Amino acid sequence: MSEDYYKLLCVTPDSSNQDLKKSYRNLARIFHPDKNQQDEGAAEKFKQLNIAYSTLSDPSRRLVYDLFGQEGDSFQLDFEEKNMKWNDLETQESKKNRRRSRSRNNKKKPSEKVS
Repeated sequence: MSEDYYKLLCVTPDSSNQDLKKSYRNLARIFHPDKNQQDEGAAEKFKQLNIAYSTLSDPSRRLVYDLFGQEGDSFQLDFEEKNMKWNDLETQESKKNRRRSRSRNNKKKPSEKVS
């Protein structure tokens, strides 16, 4: 999709989230495939509106879009995928460390002799 997301949703880059949502809902109602069964282009337009809204309604994705444009979407997805892998790795390591600390704490201490 080569069209600017802001133009597609009929808003400006400094629009609030409320304005964005209001415009999206109006356009989604107009181009919804169930309302326009005879118009094949309406379904494609509806998909484009969904992509644009999902990008601009999320603050982090909107920032990436503002900085890099639509190419930023692929960057964002790549970053999220790598970040998820990193978080999974951290979670696995923390589980290992908890198991190690539990096993150390569960070892019996030698009984002290009283003199």
